[in-house]
Amino acid sequence: MRIPANPTTGLRQYLKTEFWIEAAAAAMMAMGVQVFTAPNFIVGGGLSGIASVLFNVFGWPIGVVTFSLNLPLLLIGWRRLGRRFLISTLRMVAYLSLMTDEVFARIPPYRGEPLLAALFGGVLVGAGLGLILMRGSSTGGTDIIVKLIQMRKPYLSLGRIVLATDLAVVLLAAVVYRNIETILYGAVMIYASTEMIDGLIDRADARKLAIIVTGRGNETARALMGELRRGVTVLPATGAYTGETRSVLLCVVEIRQLFELKRLVGRIDPAAFVVVAMRPRRWARALNRSSLPDASAPEILNFEFSFVLLLLFPVGSGMMWVKSY
Repeated sequence: MRIPANPTTGLRQYLKTEFWIEAAAAAMMAMGVQVFTAPNFIVGGGLSGIASVLFNVFGWPIGVVTFSLNLPLLLIGWRRLGRRFLISTLRMVAYLSLMTDEVFARIPPYRGEPLLAALFGGVLVGAGLGLILMRGSSTGGTDIIVKLIQMRKPYLSLGRIVLATDLAVVLLAAVVYRNIETILYGAVMIYASTEMIDGLIDRADARKLAIIVTGRGNETARALMGELRRGVTVLPATGAYTGETRSVLLCVVEIRQLFELKRLVGRIDPAAFVVVAMRPRRWARALNRSSLPDASAPEILNFEFSFVLLLLFPVGSGMMWVKSY
């Protein structure tokens, strides 16, 4: 028997963990575009690149334009890409638009060395996008176009499709601005953002061993195999103190799947707990002591929040310098 998820618990868990990561990712991307690249006529591709061009030519708000351009794509991809993917994407598009127009539009832009603007903008955009991709979501725009093209023509290379769409936007900007340096600085931005994305994704692709102690082993194992598409090893166990019979499940997952694993196990057996090996030959602390839905965030959040703070501290200091100047 499958226990239905508690909507209140799911919302509370989202607000407690993933909301802050998504908000931080949107903030970094919005800062990269609104503060660094757009004011210096640097375009790195995607719908945000088109919005930057329209901002510099007509003065249209970047966030509003980005959101408006995404709506038809979301409607087109509603049936093909799945409801869950599109809802998470729509959520990210809304966060990004609000951060761009309502928060970072009020911060004085950096109008110094274009190369520094391209590097800082690329790093911030890449870091924010990397955090989102680690969760299996996207920021819409060309991501949706790429997925739709790949569904119709699966033999095409994903990298080539992304490169073609970004190149088209950069060339459009060069024609509008009538400046060949736009292409060069755009290439620097794309390179910087790609390196950041690759660094985060490489870490996210690392496999972690989840050890689950539960009284509903068979049901939990079936759910893990069916929903996460991961193999599970079930071991019988007996509590030394209580003498109760339980099951120990061993499941190897990607870092980005830890949140889903935690929610899934908590839905089936709130009394279960999970231990994750975050480093080779070394056990991390338990993600849960008694009740999974109320557990503290796993160690991936510690890494991501540290990474966010490490990025935002020097950038924030730079913004204070720009304002005082």
